[in-house]
Amino acid sequence: MIEDVRDKPSLSEADVLALNFIRRPARYVFRRHYRVGLRSHIMEVLRPEDVAREREGLPWRDHLVSAGKAVRMRGFFRTRFGSLADAEAEVRRVKAIETYLVPDHLARSEEFS
Repeated sequence: MIEDVRDKPSLSEADVLALNFIRRPARYVFRRHYRVGLRSHIMEVLRPEDVAREREGLPWRDHLVSAGKAVRMRGFFRTRFGSLADAEAEVRRVKAIETYLVPDHLARSEEFS
């Protein structure tokens, strides 16, 4: 039986790659973001070459600097919606919150491959 990612306390890259809507082979590396969402799992989407450089370390003024910077952020909802009406109500709540947040503090949804 496949475990539902919504029930997990945190996600790994393997959990994300097992989802049926993630393209295989993946062009990106998925890593858990240090901040936790109240309603979603938050994952960083990174380029593989940046992660490789980060693991090797980059010298900078006698210190090692990490190079892995997220290209995108990906959120996976934890909420189970009982019906379409429940999902639509959630969208209305999110839209109401959007009106009060400044753009720098709001992650807009977008598709990417």
